[in-house]
Amino acid sequence: MVRAHPPDGCVFLDVESLKTRQFLQSELALGLAALGMASLDVPEIRGKDRRVTSLIAQWAWNYTVELADGSHAYPFCGIRYLSRVDSQWVCWAVFEDVHLDVIEALPVAHNTEPMLTIAATSGLTVH
Repeated sequence: MVRAHPPDGCVFLDVESLKTRQFLQSELALGLAALGMASLDVPEIRGKDRRVTSLIAQWAWNYTVELADGSHAYPFCGIRYLSRVDSQWVCWAVFEDVHLDVIEALPVAHNTEPMLTIAATSGLTVH
């Protein structure tokens, strides 16, 4: 289990934001239509259909902005979203090339408080 911090200036695409979803709906119109979706609302973002979230992640990974000198940069470090299991849980999908500063690293053990909490919430038995 790791607690980590992204680099300063790291920007995450917030798919919970209505403005973001409206922008993505326009940007991804053809891909969404191919999936049979007319809108990009919260149920689509948090749903079980990973084709939608994969489409968004691929777009965010490839999206570039033009800088003043004419070069291009990739602005996103990952995606911020809320769990479909509990809207109180904020999830951060971090792109693989982003270096995170590790604050704390703990072994994953069957009797740690976070493991027991997740197991109880999910109805799992940890052995």
